[in-house]
This record gives sequence, C-alpha cells and structure tokens, in this order.
Amino acid sequence: MVRIAAAAFGLCMATLPGQADDGAAPADVLRARGLRPDGLFFVLDEDEALAGFRDGDRTVTAFQAASARRAAMLYNDGEIAGAVARIDALRTRNADLGLVIDQLNQINEYRPLRNWNTGHKTAHNAAKNEMNANRGTVLQLQKYLKQLGGQRPGREGRAEIDREFERQHGFFSIAVENLSGVMDPVAREYRELAADGEVSDAIEAINAAEGKRYRLGPSDDFREAYKRLNETRGAFGKSKPASRPGMGTADDDAAEAKARTVFAIAKALEPRNSKAALERYRAIVSDYPGTPEAEEASRRIEALEVNRR
Repeated sequence: MVRIAAAAFGLCMATLPGQADDGAAPADVLRARGLRPDGLFFVLDEDEALAGFRDGDRTVTAFQAASARRAAMLYNDGEIAGAVARIDALRTRNADLGLVIDQLNQINEYRPLRNWNTGHKTAHNAAKNEMNANRGTVLQLQKYLKQLGGQRPGREGRAEIDREFERQHGFFSIAVENLSGVMDPVAREYRELAADGEVSDAIEAINAAEGKRYRLGPSDDFREAYKRLNETRGAFGKSKPASRPGMGTADDDAAEAKARTVFAIAKALEPRNSKAALERYRAIVSDYPGTPEAEEASRRIEALEVNRR
C-alpha cells in the first residue's frame, strides 16, 4: 500500500500546479524534510524507532511483571501489619470495656443486672455488645491473617522476588533509555514539522489537487508505541519530554497512576486469591472511573464472578 501511495504521490507531484513560496513543488517540500506518504499520512522514517520499540517493549513487560510480583508481596506485608495492629487495638479496647463492666459491677455491689438502674444497664449492655462484636472481628482478622500467611513467600522466595525485581529494573532502565533515544528525536521532529507552515501548506496543496485528506504523521503504530513509552516512563518515574497534544506525552493523571498500581496488585493476586483480587478490581471501578484500568477491571470482575459460580 505504501509503494502504491508513493507512486501515485510522485506521479501527482510531477504535474501539481501548487508551488511553495520559494518555487519548490509541494512534493519537494515534503521530501526535503524526510516525509513520505503512508496511507493518508505523511510520515518520517519510523522503522528504526518501531523496531527498537518492539525489542524494548519485551523488556518493559518483563519488568512490569517483576514489579507487580514485588508490589503484591509488599502489599501482603502491609495487609498483615494492618491486621495485626487492628487485632491489638481491638483487644486493648476490649480490656478497657472489661474495666468499665467491672466498675459498673462494683458500683452496683454485684447485684443481678435486673436490679440496676436503667443508665447502668444501658452502659453495661453497650459494653458487652461492643466486646462481642470486637471478638467476632478479631476472629475474622485471624482467619485473614492465616490466609495472608499462606500467600506470603518464605525468606528465600522473598529474596528471589527482590533479586528479580532489581535485575529486571536494570534491564528496564537501559531499555527505556534506548527507546527514548530512538523515539524522542522522531517525536520531536514531528512537533517541529507540525509548526512548519511550508509543510502544512504543501499538504493542503496536495489534498486540493488529489481530493484526498492527507495529514502529517506520526503513523498510528508510532503514536501507539510512543504513548506506551510515555505511560511506562510516567508509571515508573522516568523523565519524558514536554507535551504536545496528540502525541501522548502529557503527564499521566495521578489517579490513573494509582489505578495502574492497584490493577497490577489485583492481577498479581488473582491466581492465588480471586476474592482479594475482586475487591481490588471493584475498588478500581469505583474509585477510578473512566480509566483504562477501570474498563479492564470490569472485564476481570465479570470473568472472575463467572468462575466463582
């Protein structure tokens, strides 16, 4: 398709009446800037950048997997610490409530509860009810701790997760730098071409002559690849160049970054604890609506609920 478009482009330009201000034909203006037709785009040579992206993207994916495993491990640690702290707090509260009940018994000289005044009865019953509720919560938390403990890797497993994360992080850093080195210059050149009046005039002249709707690139493939590169740099703290609308270089919204983190944790939990994964997916749908992660989380919820039936 590219060869056919290029041939038609060359034939048309041989007879095109429109000229740039310096007398150059529109085709010559675009060729001089390294642009060629590709479908309905005029694009630069993106082959090296896209080949580099395909190679580097595999490394990025491997690091994201290692990062998700480590995030799940750290999240598990946090859940365990939180559950232990909650149990301690509930037990402390029950000890305080026990003292309140003892004081009420002393005040009422250990007479049967039916002989107490209404205020003391109400206080006693409220304390008892809260203590019972707290005991039930402690039992639930203890079950949850047992479940978390079963998911928690041992010392060697934790060390291996950390080592793999560090190893993949090193590869990832190199890959992102290499990708940036081949893709940023192309994106920057597109930004400069978009601001070049002669380029826009040349494309308009070609469109008028051919009745087409050619546009300045990048190609869809490059646009998607560059968007993914910037998402990766944003999610993992890598710097990226100044933004331009349509090139996918704007800073990621903080909510989207958080949604990606929670989604990575949920995905890591899914094979081992579908219930916990479901909770995370539902939180994404509720807390981060409109994000790509919310859409994917909705699909994962549906799939998991079908499997649980």
